[in-house]
Amino acid sequence: KTASSRGRMDEKAGALRSLVCLGLNEVTRHTARGEVSLVLVCKDAQPPALLLHLASAAYVHGAKVCGIGETSEALGAAFGAPCAMAVAFFTEDAQAARVPNELRE
Repeated sequence: KTASSRGRMDEKAGALRSLVCLGLNEVTRHTARGEVSLVLVCKDAQPPALLLHLASAAYVHGAKVCGIGETSEALGAAFGAPCAMAVAFFTEDAQAARVPNELRE
């Protein structure tokens, strides 16, 4: 592949990464702002009190929360991070604000 096509692939990968947020703190923050539509939480997420806050924020803002049977290491690896207790997918409106027009193809 040429350097130009690799650069384009890196741009698209970055754009795809901009469609999700990783980590309990970041996910909780964006959920409380009403910017996410789906939250995935791994089975070993701790502390439980933070998960209750996340679930409450999701309920208030209409986001769905799904507990999955993966560890934080497995969940993070799926998104190119060492670990992630939670992953959230941004709403269409939040995505539109985060992804440059030229990468929306």
